[in-house]
Amino acid sequence: MGNKKTKYNHSATYACHEYTKYRISGGDERIEQIEVESLNKEEFYQRYVKPRKPVKFSDCIKEIDINDFRIDRLAGLLGYDGKLKVEKRYKGGFGSNLERVRMGLDELVEKFDKGEADYYLTTQYEDDDDDSDGSCDLDKESGEDNKEEKKEVGDSEEDDGENEFEEEHAEPLFQQDDGSESDSSFGSIDMSNLQDDFEEENSDNEMDEEEIRDRIRQLFQPPLTNMYNKLPHTPSLLSMLIPQQINIWMGYSKPSQKPQNLGDLSSKYIPGNGSSSGLHHDHADNLYILVSGSKRFTLFSPYDADKLSTVGTIYRVYNSGVIDYYRDENAPSWSHIREDGAMVREVARWQLAHKDVDPDTKEELLTIINKQESKFDHQPTNPPSFSHIPPVLLHLDELNAHERLELIEFSNTHFPGFLDTPRLTVWLKPGEMLYLPTGWFHEVSSFGSDTVAENKDNVHIALNYWFIPPSGDSLSSVYQDTYWHDDFEKSKQAIDLATRGSVKID
Repeated sequence: MGNKKTKYNHSATYACHEYTKYRISGGDERIEQIEVESLNKEEFYQRYVKPRKPVKFSDCIKEIDINDFRIDRLAGLLGYDGKLKVEKRYKGGFGSNLERVRMGLDELVEKFDKGEADYYLTTQYEDDDDDSDGSCDLDKESGEDNKEEKKEVGDSEEDDGENEFEEEHAEPLFQQDDGSESDSSFGSIDMSNLQDDFEEENSDNEMDEEEIRDRIRQLFQPPLTNMYNKLPHTPSLLSMLIPQQINIWMGYSKPSQKPQNLGDLSSKYIPGNGSSSGLHHDHADNLYILVSGSKRFTLFSPYDADKLSTVGTIYRVYNSGVIDYYRDENAPSWSHIREDGAMVREVARWQLAHKDVDPDTKEELLTIINKQESKFDHQPTNPPSFSHIPPVLLHLDELNAHERLELIEFSNTHFPGFLDTPRLTVWLKPGEMLYLPTGWFHEVSSFGSDTVAENKDNVHIALNYWFIPPSGDSLSSVYQDTYWHDDFEKSKQAIDLATRGSVKID
């Protein structure tokens, strides 16, 4: 066991901690479990969305037949023939953003059929460059290089603020440290390609084919792109929320390799026959639907974010659960966000374009847009929303007594207070769902089926919907303004145009 003491950011004090919603009481508390048909959307909003309370569904929404997404039917259903970016396993898990490889969906399914477990299909992100060697350098593809090419909003001295709406806005919706997305099926949104821009509309209010394709691909992430007219963009039970992304996740379970040093802070090792996502939080509400395999979620409330040793330095925890970070050496490219996750700068641009503002207000908005922020050279591997805490510390009860005692001492030294932090453990089996509000920290262990007869039984597959976090206080005003509604109307228009055959998506 390594005894070298490392200094970690425990975010002991923030500029503002506003979270007063549901939190875990501790002890033997268990997550509520309900049936989809047991309540309508109004009841769901009042009982879970508004109080920011996770809930497990014992069944799946009726609009989706999960059998269609099983491994033996998947490729034929999706009809996707493009190349996907597939993450490679690192130190027992995924989400380290060290390497991705390109392969077709058929090729990935073939690898799973052979029992290969070193690949994971996660959310995709935009990239115009095709790597000749088939590999992806995330730092190059989705980090500072791309933003320099497209010009980071407000960070150029040449931007005088009068050209409020350039054709391209490089900053993503929920800007993380290096522009890369985080992790696997349970991970944070792909930060590098989310729609958070409000370009000047064409005079005829019509979109060209490229924008139609882009909007559909951003919402229905590859390889789900061709499902835009088959999958609901918003399940009826959550129709009060605005969807941000719909994803599919696939992996193959095998035991994690036990490190020589259980205190290896970079290890994703967990005991048993599974792989770990690492502990982190998302920047959006999540409806997670398990298709095959089994998943174990370990949950922590946003209220306890200060005990969870985030990579980034926490600036603010909103009452919605959205967590904002300081722009510092831990998150050098971060842009401040508001309670619904929208970037403050982009909201200012939207206000200038869509509202009549007086001269004083206009000057304030332009100041926000043009604000110069410090640059930092250090680029951490993981997003600020990830935790330094090794996932093995979440599962001490599965270790032998000697290992457990060593790790308790290790945790108390490096992560004081963590072991006493209240948590919920949630198991999902195929056909079950989890609603997880934004800002809830979670580590997800992925396993194959309980009874493994063939290689395909070790494959775990899930779908998920990410939604814009609510910032209003009632069902009639779920969001504080029309910022996201305006944007989503254009996405719905794109789906309608594509469905009517106005443009071929792939």
